[in-house]
Amino acid sequence: MHYRMTRRALMAGSMLAAMPALAAQVAAMPYRDPALPVADRVRDLLARMTLEEKVAQMRCLWFGKASICNAEGDFAPDKAASVIADGIGQIGRPSDTAGSARFKTQHYRSLDETIAFVNAVQRFLVENTRLGIPALFHEETAHGLAVPGATVFPSRPRVRTPRQQRAQPPAGRRTEMTTTSLRPAAIASRSMVGPMTISSRAAASRWG
Repeated sequence: MHYRMTRRALMAGSMLAAMPALAAQVAAMPYRDPALPVADRVRDLLARMTLEEKVAQMRCLWFGKASICNAEGDFAPDKAASVIADGIGQIGRPSDTAGSARFKTQHYRSLDETIAFVNAVQRFLVENTRLGIPALFHEETAHGLAVPGATVFPSRPRVRTPRQQRAQPPAGRRTEMTTTSLRPAAIASRSMVGPMTISSRAAASRWG
């Protein structure tokens, strides 16, 4: 067991040591060129991806975040080098501490801790994986950003009928405004996703 753990640590260390050269190679690939048409960039990227890398883009870490964090819940590059070496499609609820021992007494990170965690994960993926594919970060926003101190909006069916639509902006839009404090510091701010509010369910065709 000791041998296997030592070998794994050495492999992770070797990968991290080689990352600067890898990042330079990735930056020169056609799919990273913003001047090229999107279709050409997508075609180039897909042609380069292995099956493992494609599957990784379909995965999400939520409670599994502990596998890329230390005991305190901070991002651990050495663990990430083996766990998400092929990348990851999505990180669920970066604002919470799910999966760590800290979750038992403190469910959420502070705003500064969340920003630091998102930035660290995204920087690792962009700079330290073979193709540098960034991840999406999911937060619950169905009735407001679900973190301590954020505004919670009503989410009952018909809380805002069609005739009231001009009276107030949708909760989704107001939720977007409450998350602006994350944007200046987070390099992954444009990679944040969340479920949008259906504020008038009875009038929405998808609800029958």
